[in-house]
Amino acid sequence: MPSEDEPLFSTKNWTWLAVAVLLGALFVFLPPIAAEQDTLYRAFTPLVVIKAHIQKRYVEEISDEELVEGAVRGMLRALDPYSSYLSPKEYPVFVEQMAGGYVGIGVQFDARANRLLVTSPLENSPAYAAGVRAGDEIIEISGSAVKFANILKDSERLRGVEGSVAHFKVRRPPGGETIEFAVRRERIRTRSVSGFRRRADTTWDFMIDPEHRIGYMRISGFWDNTLEDLDAAAAELSSRDVQGLIVDVRFNPGGELSVAGEVVDRFISEGVIVKTRNRREIEDTLFARSENTWPSWPVVVLVNRASASAAEILAGALQDHKRATIVGERTVGKGSVQTVITLEDELSALRLTTAYYYLPSDRLIHRRRDGSNDSDWGIPPDEVVELSEEEIEAVWKSWMESGIIQNSDAGQAQKSILIDRQIQRALEILRDPS
Repeated sequence: MPSEDEPLFSTKNWTWLAVAVLLGALFVFLPPIAAEQDTLYRAFTPLVVIKAHIQKRYVEEISDEELVEGAVRGMLRALDPYSSYLSPKEYPVFVEQMAGGYVGIGVQFDARANRLLVTSPLENSPAYAAGVRAGDEIIEISGSAVKFANILKDSERLRGVEGSVAHFKVRRPPGGETIEFAVRRERIRTRSVSGFRRRADTTWDFMIDPEHRIGYMRISGFWDNTLEDLDAAAAELSSRDVQGLIVDVRFNPGGELSVAGEVVDRFISEGVIVKTRNRREIEDTLFARSENTWPSWPVVVLVNRASASAAEILAGALQDHKRATIVGERTVGKGSVQTVITLEDELSALRLTTAYYYLPSDRLIHRRRDGSNDSDWGIPPDEVVELSEEEIEAVWKSWMESGIIQNSDAGQAQKSILIDRQIQRALEILRDPS
């Protein structure tokens, strides 16, 4: 550890200074504007000086790699909440999430109450086939006890290389029977589309009101496999002569712009879906196509204060085209485009905000940091229906319980989601379209 008498600019710190010099040297190859180069040097000097003070005086050793990563994350936090650095550990997880899948045994967890509980095995997963049940408490993984202090890290140990075997032990209520499992890991396809209730065969029933033939689809994210699942749900509803549709994007954080555009394209056959505009005012416009358009069912889209990004594009585009009635609360106002830039090591990436979304009517979804559009951001619903915190908690509980897959011998019926006041209003609109 450096002593108090060590020079501020030691050999290691000269390395950092060289980094700053190299950054400045990049501008030599650009049009030689001396003022800009001088500004760059002065801008990066504090970084080198602060690092030198840390190296000399900080109470513990810290590596250059940790400091560089911290500096990078700090720079990005200064931009907006959505730009971020994806480390070599985070980047593969991000790629898996965007693809709508991962390699593992296929279980959903609840890590609360100091325990690692299985809330549900995923449909058609290795865990389900092996007999893992909702309510099982995982107490041991690969011979090591699950500890609360490392509970999330412990759960990650169930993921791994495709084809490898995960060994774990569960405690099963009500009697506390201990069961050991050896489950082969597979690529798990997560679903972002769910219905009103689970059937006995674990598939979703998308008909919420059989009498009035009203369908219901909840979209939890816009990933690579979302459109396929939506098309399958629409085909099923069409075969049952559906006469109206509720699309629920409450608590939907967004996803891929291209997927959101394809979903909007299912509802409209022509016109603008969304526009993006960067800092140079260069515009890119996504248009609807006539093929693959679903029947013109009456539609209600449910949104709330946690509907963001791609969910706002769906709701806003259908609102602008007068293709749907929007019910709920004003949305987040996250209308910015993040471009993922793979860095030179090809192991990490930069997720950088590069443009804003604009709706067909040229409305800006995004809520600007400078407050310049504080009265006009997000998607304002056509009909405002606000839920209390207690009602929201009940909605979450019903979603979780309806998603639980009971094994065939568990002897419990599948549950429907709660018809809360926002869903109830959507049903009223579709039952009486006049």
